[in-house]
Amino acid sequence: MLPRKAVAPWYWVLFGLAGMLSGLVGNLVTDPSILKYFVIYFVVTMSVVALTLNRIMLTKLLLIAVQNLPFLKRFETRVKDRLQRMRQTSVIFFTKTDKIHVLNKAVLYAHHNEMCDHIKLIHIFKEDSEIPAQLKENHYIIDHMYPKIKIDLVLIRGTFNPEMVRAISVHFKVSLSFMFIQCPAKDFPYNIGEFGGVRTIMR
Repeated sequence: MLPRKAVAPWYWVLFGLAGMLSGLVGNLVTDPSILKYFVIYFVVTMSVVALTLNRIMLTKLLLIAVQNLPFLKRFETRVKDRLQRMRQTSVIFFTKTDKIHVLNKAVLYAHHNEMCDHIKLIHIFKEDSEIPAQLKENHYIIDHMYPKIKIDLVLIRGTFNPEMVRAISVHFKVSLSFMFIQCPAKDFPYNIGEFGGVRTIMR
């Protein structure tokens, strides 16, 4: 669904995968000892990825552990403080629509995946007439649907581009990795990589 310059038919993808696997098998047959290094690099890399993606769940499990194991009890305050800082982290969702189901999906995704209690819905526009008619009203509804989550609506005059996104990141002190956009359409003029880590919520 993501717009991209390179498009390959499925059979070429399978051909490339087969070539990669044959090369890997050939190297292992030639020198089986490289399997050890492959496993080490693979395990280390995947462990870092898993820790990053599951840090919230792991922190919750750690809190349960320190609450139930006497010798870890002294770390309970630190773990609770860590969880509290996670909850206070702001998340930004750039919205170009006022459709309430899109706003609701963004709020649920951000809250469930980042465990944050503060979400900013940002709409960037050039002219006042471009502001979706129901955006403010639907923001009001969404904000009252989730009383435990602070949901702000921010309207910014300008052009949505990588430079604007980075400026917003600096202004609100929110990391690019805590910013979300909808899956861009095919006519989107930028590559998603140009936004430096902004995450995409698929349709």
